[in-house]
Amino acid sequence: MIWEGLFIYVMVIPSVLVFINAQDTSIIKPEMHLSSDVAGATLMAAALSSPDLFVNLVGTFVTEGDIGIGTVVGCGVFNSLALPALCIFLSPAKVIRLDFYPLTRDCLFYCIAIVLLHVSLNDGRIEWYEALVLLCVYVLYLLVMSFNSWFRQKCEALIERLRKKEEPSENSWPLLRKNYSTISYGIEEDLISLDQIQNIDIMQTPWKKRTLPMWLVTLPIDTLLYLTIPRPRSGGAESKLYIVTFLISVAWIGVICYLISWMITVTGFVLRIPDSLLGLTFIAIGMSIPEGVSSIIVAKQGHGSMALSNSMGANNFDVLICLGLPWLLKATYDSSEPGHYLIINSHSLSISVLFLLSALFILYFSLTFNKFRLDKTIGWICIILYISFFIISCLLEMNVFFEGNLPLCVS
Repeated sequence: MIWEGLFIYVMVIPSVLVFINAQDTSIIKPEMHLSSDVAGATLMAAALSSPDLFVNLVGTFVTEGDIGIGTVVGCGVFNSLALPALCIFLSPAKVIRLDFYPLTRDCLFYCIAIVLLHVSLNDGRIEWYEALVLLCVYVLYLLVMSFNSWFRQKCEALIERLRKKEEPSENSWPLLRKNYSTISYGIEEDLISLDQIQNIDIMQTPWKKRTLPMWLVTLPIDTLLYLTIPRPRSGGAESKLYIVTFLISVAWIGVICYLISWMITVTGFVLRIPDSLLGLTFIAIGMSIPEGVSSIIVAKQGHGSMALSNSMGANNFDVLICLGLPWLLKATYDSSEPGHYLIINSHSLSISVLFLLSALFILYFSLTFNKFRLDKTIGWICIILYISFFIISCLLEMNVFFEGNLPLCVS
């Protein structure tokens, strides 16, 4: 298990950070004529969630297990609970003021995605039309993002009318404030610019400096990625290489995720641990490291609202695309079942999804009650919820309460 963890740590982080280089909207927007809304909602989400997509592709078509579903659900819990806690505890500000509209928008779509996921998993089989509905909801999400300014103006106008109907008091706190600005998901500016990412030392995490042993461990993969993947820079002739960088990065992430999924599946079989449990916990944490590192960086720079908005937006891509697309392809073209559906082995995952939905409600209404201010109290609530999810998921997947997982074959 130590080797798998080291493999995720050493391989996934540099490859995904290089992938984010290729996704930099200062290069791609002029070349592909994409607006900031669509570029942020699709390209940055794809960059941060690309390992989840490949893990579910491998889990759906190769290992034919639940490792991909567990990874997506586990990443969703990590992004919804662990990241807000990390942002507030590592941010120089004691309180992070959050923008009501982007947080509400992304939480609403994520809530819809979770409900659809629970309905799909509840009967233990994924029909082709259930996967298609997930993809359609993501298309709707993109449409909302494309007309984000119009929806935001209507929402603010509605709230303003509601505020005028109430008599304000000295202790009242307006839902939307005008005297500060926040960064919504892919709207005003990018999460991290290309030049910022290129200056990031891949293994120099926010917690400690790179040591010589770790530098020696990561040197081969750093060198290999440096030699095989071009680094396009905005404004120069190298910016034309962004497609090459994109394709090579996708290939690297696909190969790495295949090896990770294979090693985790074999390790789980040897240790008699369900692959769904390993996906919910071990792989989910490993795959969330790139999102965590980028969020912590911007939080330490004083942009905690930006980090939280992007992490919540990436959750929609995880559920609607990372699960919906492989399921639709499998159920339609490669299903072993005559009715065009695929079987879900773990019946406990639907309960974990309900826990995720409950945690999302608790987080959102806690922020609403706290006047959309993220402080250390909310951070501790997130930590308690995340630890509770970790423990409950382990007990459910290990059949402590009931037999949610079929016993593993001995031979």
